[in-house]
Amino acid sequence: MRVSLFLMLYFVSLNLFSQFNFEVFDINQNEDPYVQKYTIFNDMLFFAAIDEIYDYELWISDGTQEGTKLLKDINPDSYSDPDYLTVFNNKLFFSADDGIHGKELWCTDGTSEGTSLFVDINKTGASEPRYLMVCDDKLFFSADDGEHGTELWVSDGTPENTYMVKDINNTGSAKPVSFMQLNGKLLFWANEIGVNNERLWITDGTNNGTFLLKNIKKLDFMKYEKFVLFENKLYFGAEDSLNGRELWCSDGTPIGTYMVKDINPNQTSWGGGSSFPDYFYVFNDKIYFSANDGEHSEELWVSDGTTEGTVLFKDINPFGLSNPTNFYEYNGYMFFGADDGIHGKELWVSNGTTSGTYMLIDINSFSDSSPTLFTLSSGMLFFRGSVFESGEIYQKLFVSDGTADGTYYINPQNSTNPEPLETTYEFCAYKNKLFLNAAFTSSVRKLWSVADTTNVKILESGKEQALNVYPNPTKNKIEVRLNHEFSNLEIRDFKGELIFNFCNNSKLIEIDLADKKNGIYFLIVRGDNVKTIIRKIIKIG
Repeated sequence: MRVSLFLMLYFVSLNLFSQFNFEVFDINQNEDPYVQKYTIFNDMLFFAAIDEIYDYELWISDGTQEGTKLLKDINPDSYSDPDYLTVFNNKLFFSADDGIHGKELWCTDGTSEGTSLFVDINKTGASEPRYLMVCDDKLFFSADDGEHGTELWVSDGTPENTYMVKDINNTGSAKPVSFMQLNGKLLFWANEIGVNNERLWITDGTNNGTFLLKNIKKLDFMKYEKFVLFENKLYFGAEDSLNGRELWCSDGTPIGTYMVKDINPNQTSWGGGSSFPDYFYVFNDKIYFSANDGEHSEELWVSDGTTEGTVLFKDINPFGLSNPTNFYEYNGYMFFGADDGIHGKELWVSNGTTSGTYMLIDINSFSDSSPTLFTLSSGMLFFRGSVFESGEIYQKLFVSDGTADGTYYINPQNSTNPEPLETTYEFCAYKNKLFLNAAFTSSVRKLWSVADTTNVKILESGKEQALNVYPNPTKNKIEVRLNHEFSNLEIRDFKGELIFNFCNNSKLIEIDLADKKNGIYFLIVRGDNVKTIIRKIIKIG
């Protein structure tokens, strides 16, 4: 399986470029443009970037070379560092530094003239607005007005109605984080006193309607979703004084905020054991997450919201922790990364049953492929993964149709850099294209778009398809049958060398491979009325 997969990836990377159209946007000819913070607003793509003239500023694109340009040079003397781009009230709000007012709240209607400072919160410095979130027709964020420290702020979309909701920590900064809306209210973590002492708060946008919801503490080092919405409740990890760090939920009321289950009841010298629940994801009307029950280490768990319905879903790694992360739904399946203790951190898939949860493909047999950045574009699943080539580990752009045979990495034809995604941490799907910063053709990253032209369809072995190859694996002869006539059939070895060619209209052909070496071959079928089809063939002794 390992060898066949490697050869397949090698062949596909050489021969399937025609399926994808790669286009480079040369924003910065000499250096990395550092494109990030993609946000779609009014059917346009906004992002932050650097070119040869302007430092880190706000850009706009319609998805074409001609329609990609600097929106506005907000800070002519340095960089404005636009951040936390958030659509609200038919405008795009963000934080930026114009070099005069410090980092403050800005907004734009998508034009240079309509891009301006929204409100100068801190008259003596920078308010540093962060974590912008829309809830109940209000824009919430954290900011420091220079007098009260970093507290919770709100706006109705007008400067005159932009104000601090409440001075939660009157001796310092509350530093509210992890905003999540529920039933028209905002839940968040904040420090009422001291530091690193976040408790669960709720607000309706008014001073009196902002209060401590529950005296529980946020988990340290939470890696992914802080809250997840499920059946009109928020689920999250939290710590109390008795049970350690466990799974909690809230309906927005104090009495309706409680621990769902003490997953790790083991006692320690400092109190209750902790399961450290994290990476919450809703799939098939249940919550999936990682947790440690003290017996199985960090494994895949599932919950229906009840104590009885919160159980270990699958012990993927019986030898240690599988560390399931980066859940993403695609074509009715849940994809994620996990380590079974044998293959390393690889691509897994689940249909919501334990028997239907398995490693889809072992991309990197020498280490971890660590799949991440799952993004859906043009009906295909894109992600970043690591491969082992020439004795090195390289970060590549992968694409998948949800099958093992249809999962492979892609490069443009003129690609020269073996590790194009070494420092790429964001993908964006926009107008049936995948946008990303990548170093395909040099060591310097550029902004690229990738479009699926759907010229090639890779079929999964073992499923009923238009093309049938039997027997496969084979010792000598194979029979190739297609529902529609094909006009050309080729068989190539893993180097891409042609070993068999048939040019005639047919639906059925028998091919003798008895004199061929054992190994992996690739059958390519073309026709006027069918898509190009590629099928892996295994020749055995």
